[in-house]
Amino acid sequence: MASGIAFSLNRVRDFDLTSQIARLRESDPKSTRLTGMRARVRFWGRITRRLVVAQVVFFGLGMLFLLWFVLLHYRNALYPATNA
Repeated sequence: MASGIAFSLNRVRDFDLTSQIARLRESDPKSTRLTGMRARVRFWGRITRRLVVAQVVFFGLGMLFLLWFVLLHYRNALYPATNA
């Protein structure tokens, strides 16, 4: 959940900065501030990609642990012991 929240907040920051770049580029296309702002957007974009990977990994681990728990908890009902 923490990586999901961090991802969402990071995307908001990234979109906000991207919109600022677009507004500045419309008013002054040759502004010297654009280079620094674009570098920050690239930085936040890299963090966003890492957070997406973290979300996928944590989701996959959560699913594996849930499956493991269910199989352990219900193993007697799912696979009853046969006494021959």
